[in-house]
Amino acid sequence: MKAEVLAWQHVYTSVEQEQSPHDRAGFQTLFYSQSGLTEAEVSEMETRLVYFPSDVEAVKHLLSTTSTGKIMVAQIVRLAEPDRMGREGRYLAHNLVLDPDAFAQIESDPFLVFRQFPFITTVAEALEQGNLQTGDIPTVHLDVIPEAAHGLDAAKTWGMEELKGLALLALRADRLADDRLAVVCIGEPLEVENTLEATLFAVPTPLRPHCSFDTYFHGCNLVDTYYWALGLQELPSNRRLIRVHVKSRSLEGTVPSQPETAYERWVVALIQDQRLEDIARHRDHAFAICEWLEGRTAIAPLLDTAATEVIDSVFQINRESVQALLHTKLEEALPAVLAQRAFQYLNSETGMAELFDQLRRGIQLPELLDTLYRVYASQEFRAPGSEEVQTIGWLLERADHAFLRLTYTCWTDQQNELRRELQILNEGAYREFVQTALCSGIVEPWTLPIPSKGNTFLDLYLVHGDSEKTDLVAIVRALLRTGEASCLSRLAPYVQAQSEQELRALEKIIAKRPSVPEPFRRAVGDAVAALPPRRKGLLSQLLGH
Repeated sequence: MKAEVLAWQHVYTSVEQEQSPHDRAGFQTLFYSQSGLTEAEVSEMETRLVYFPSDVEAVKHLLSTTSTGKIMVAQIVRLAEPDRMGREGRYLAHNLVLDPDAFAQIESDPFLVFRQFPFITTVAEALEQGNLQTGDIPTVHLDVIPEAAHGLDAAKTWGMEELKGLALLALRADRLADDRLAVVCIGEPLEVENTLEATLFAVPTPLRPHCSFDTYFHGCNLVDTYYWALGLQELPSNRRLIRVHVKSRSLEGTVPSQPETAYERWVVALIQDQRLEDIARHRDHAFAICEWLEGRTAIAPLLDTAATEVIDSVFQINRESVQALLHTKLEEALPAVLAQRAFQYLNSETGMAELFDQLRRGIQLPELLDTLYRVYASQEFRAPGSEEVQTIGWLLERADHAFLRLTYTCWTDQQNELRRELQILNEGAYREFVQTALCSGIVEPWTLPIPSKGNTFLDLYLVHGDSEKTDLVAIVRALLRTGEASCLSRLAPYVQAQSEQELRALEKIIAKRPSVPEPFRRAVGDAVAALPPRRKGLLSQLLGH
């Protein structure tokens, strides 16, 4: 998608006296956009627009940042004709100056401007566009079309190890500047430019302005004018400088080999996996995530729109950093023993995109309670140590979670409290917890029936409970206690399997409960009647057997 940005113009060259707004001959700022540039800025930029001709007659390209933070994207060309005095060495610099935000709109990619913008290359063109009376020249609109494939193709011409070195050098441009070190690209100017594009390939938009360069530094002095990268045709005399041989695709000097930041790790990992297309497509989003991960300011819209695949790759490659951040956030919200429980679960079971969202929003206590419940569910609700159980109780006083509270009452054997909590649940929640309790064995089945839910309980118990091993007597008592005697008919098929002792107990219970439905009463009577005669009891006599 085409980007349109505004740029101020600045033209520096050598002219005759009558061609000068200042009424003097020689090198000077011929025109500049007075609506956006100050005289102090123009004076500063003049010192960087230096060109010493050679037999090559190269076109020089510059990227630099002024002390006021504006971005210079300049082209300098040699002027073939001498001045009236016959002096040669004339050149013309056409400098486009952008606000940092405008530069970011074109992905801070100066190579797009060099290829697509028609720079002024003659004095006649400059005089046509500028105002000779005032020295002003209007701003210009840059219509730039992204060319992601161009930088990608440049990067692909380098070997993996060399490309990693170039990327790390570019990503540490600000650190090299602090040490007044530079990267010297040795070769023809066009090859140098292709090398620089490969070098900046993995650099995200916010860092590119740090990567100042001069593609044809011939005759210039690094002490007077610093650039992160220089283009030369011969080896520099300063052996401290890092040397890049563009023809042989090799590097010399102190070249970093190990990544240090989250973003550097992401870039290096993707280069090693030969996933250069992913770097080209996702570098800005990945950089924003990495900056956020390491506690630095990040561009919020990029965090909001990051694709799941980018989040996954950044988090997987920076697993230790993610774990450290997660652990810190959990310890801020939970006691240590519970923080460790939640960490183990979230670290292993939560998807990267979901974890990213939780960490960005801040993990809320209700979410953490739900996480803890899932932790214990994954362990079939085995009761933890007493200290951890007490801590759960302390936490539930500060925030509620219905199922975790029920689990806590089971662990602490608070049967009356359990029944009260169960009565609060709606039908769906009651079904869910009872099924969970029956499957996990966290509590005896007979503690689960409550008034008006007898059939619901039996629906689940007869499917998920172990009816052969469960104390049927206790289940019958629980249903009677909760006023659910009408449900007992559903238990009639299970009476025959009970032991003599259990049958005698059932016989005594129903003898005192006229509300027991006839089918269940008959099933007990038949089972007792089937016992050896000498063992027939009270119910048999009452029924006339």
